[in-house]
Amino acid sequence: MLPLRGLAIRYGCTLLPVTPMDTGRRPAEQTTAACLVIDRDQRITGWSPSASVMLGMVEDAALGRHCFDVVRGRDPSGGAICRARCPAIQALREGRLSHASAMVMDGPVGAGPVACDAIALPAPSEGALITLSEPSAGPAISAEDAVSAGSSHLLAGAAGDRLRDLAAVGSLAASLSSASADRSAEQTLDWLRRTLDVEASEVFLREPGGQEMLLSYYRGPSAAAFEEISRFPIGEGYPGLVLSHGSVIQTNDLAHDSRYLRERVKSEGFRSYICVPVCGSEGIIGTLNVATRRPDLDPDRTQRILSWASTSLAPVLEAASLKARLDALSGVAGVRPRQDLDALLRQVLRRMMQVGGAVAGELALFAPDLRGIVNRVAEGDLREPLCGDDGRERALPCPAVAGRHGVALSGPRESWAPRCQRISTEARFVHCVPLIADGQPVGLARLRYGSAEPPPATRHLAVLLAIGVQAAAILREARDAPPS
Repeated sequence: MLPLRGLAIRYGCTLLPVTPMDTGRRPAEQTTAACLVIDRDQRITGWSPSASVMLGMVEDAALGRHCFDVVRGRDPSGGAICRARCPAIQALREGRLSHASAMVMDGPVGAGPVACDAIALPAPSEGALITLSEPSAGPAISAEDAVSAGSSHLLAGAAGDRLRDLAAVGSLAASLSSASADRSAEQTLDWLRRTLDVEASEVFLREPGGQEMLLSYYRGPSAAAFEEISRFPIGEGYPGLVLSHGSVIQTNDLAHDSRYLRERVKSEGFRSYICVPVCGSEGIIGTLNVATRRPDLDPDRTQRILSWASTSLAPVLEAASLKARLDALSGVAGVRPRQDLDALLRQVLRRMMQVGGAVAGELALFAPDLRGIVNRVAEGDLREPLCGDDGRERALPCPAVAGRHGVALSGPRESWAPRCQRISTEARFVHCVPLIADGQPVGLARLRYGSAEPPPATRHLAVLLAIGVQAAAILREARDAPPS
């Protein structure tokens, strides 16, 4: 375990330069946050100089002891909060990345209210970083009032501590897995809501090969308001502006910001919003955003944490997209063009259905002049073609093909494009995914979902489009190859 003093230097956390023998408390306006590191057995392995000040104990006497024997926090009635498997440790062992508690603690100059913030540390230590912070300067409050007010009041003075934030982000990063991009994205969004105390968080992903941003993940209340617009072209709305300019956009006065286009979000009282770019190996692949009704969101800390979290999330999303594309075309080298075209089409369609969780689907391969369909395969319970297109109509009128982007058909059917309203009445929710090669449509996949659509409706479109881009050139080559 790295000594805490060294850890602080590495992450830019400035610890007060007090010696272990200095046990006098600082004046209120200079209140410190004591930091200690514990292992999985709750034994202290790291100790900051400010912990000596707050707890009146030198480092050598604290190391190796259980944290609950040293801190000895209690509730206002005298009950022990600090103990083996305390609420904070129990929460971390159950998979939470952090836990905050308010308590009363005895110090060198008497008892007082203290906030205890526990941040899980990643393997191999599997311990926690503990921050003990006193109330910031201001009107005096009783211990009972402090505990009933919750830890957010007590933690105000330490919220911007970069050591604590970096430790939390490090734990988040260690818990993400490209094996489940959906779970990792939702975990990140839930973590941001807790860490930043905001109501809503979301991820937009860039359409592969396109210049539009798709709402792909959302966590929080008022989902319908945030789904009012789920697609932003480059230069439009916050996500589109970030895509065009590559810089963070933020406001604490959302109602009067004309750049923000989702009016229902404004009408539901959201006031603060921050949108940061998610950068992948080839530039911006999306945005990571948070929104809250509070007007006092700290923009500097919020932007910093969002940027750190986006750095961890980006490779997970890219790896998942790459795996989906490779899986859709695995073994293609052994496929004989033209003769095995059906098998290749089915392989791509099945992978798309698997990614989206669709219950049925069809994949149509267009003729070179787009005046018909030369091949169609279907999977699942489809008693009739989803779109009823028998090949006599030109493919371009289809909104997905004409616009060269994915389309999510959900909600009231009368809100769908006129061409799309003829889709089978069995289909309450459909993804239409064009397969584009060198800017030209090669085919179109339509995926039908069950009664529950994936929230938001555009959730899987970015990955499905990536598969379509990967498959389009190979399908075109197989279609145009002469029979052997």
